[in-house]
Amino acid sequence: IKNRTRTVYMQKRNRTMLGESKLFGEYLLKRFHRETGIRSFVARLFNGYGRRETNPHVIPEIVNQVSKSDQVVLGNIAPKRDFIHTADISRALRSMSGKDGLDLGTFNVGTGEEHSVVEIVNVISELLGKPIKIICEEGRKRKLERFHLSADTSRIRSTLGWRPQVTLKDGFRDMLESVGLYRGLFNHIIIKEVFSWIQKTGISTGINTQLLPKIGGNLMGIRAVCYG
Repeated sequence: IKNRTRTVYMQKRNRTMLGESKLFGEYLLKRFHRETGIRSFVARLFNGYGRRETNPHVIPEIVNQVSKSDQVVLGNIAPKRDFIHTADISRALRSMSGKDGLDLGTFNVGTGEEHSVVEIVNVISELLGKPIKIICEEGRKRKLERFHLSADTSRIRSTLGWRPQVTLKDGFRDMLESVGLYRGLFNHIIIKEVFSWIQKTGISTGINTQLLPKIGGNLMGIRAVCYG
């Protein structure tokens, strides 16, 4: 059975203690809004990942292990989760706060897609250009596990016009760059942010924003458009 957002937050028979605590927090926020009139938004963040991760989640654990070895020791690798890069999370939060006429709202912040741990390891393996062996240890497996979990993002897409922009491959390329494991010529996420900003503002005279998507990650190309 595919567990989407409604299953985690709304169906009482399937709620966990974590789900209950989150719902109570949402109730408190909505009550705060009613009593104060202050704009308030609930952002249901799915499995975020990005640079400088400090929580002991599976992704930083994988990155830490591949920095030392060509194999990773993990628990259950079958469950699939909705992994979203912190750059997209930040963009979603900015969209909520910047929406005129919206004073209260609840939004799922995810990609709407799910990926297994095996897929994550395969993406990292491809980026590093080396095979990575997965070793599963029974002692690392959770006793209770949800095998499918992804966000229903229809509300945030229709209300705020927000869409995730960082692909899984670009997101992990960025993570690997941040710890010195990947030596790319350009940071794709930063370049996309620059493209988006220039296209929205058109602030620099002489920049043909229609050419930017064709330039891709070529900074020399950007310089040629700006000054050529």
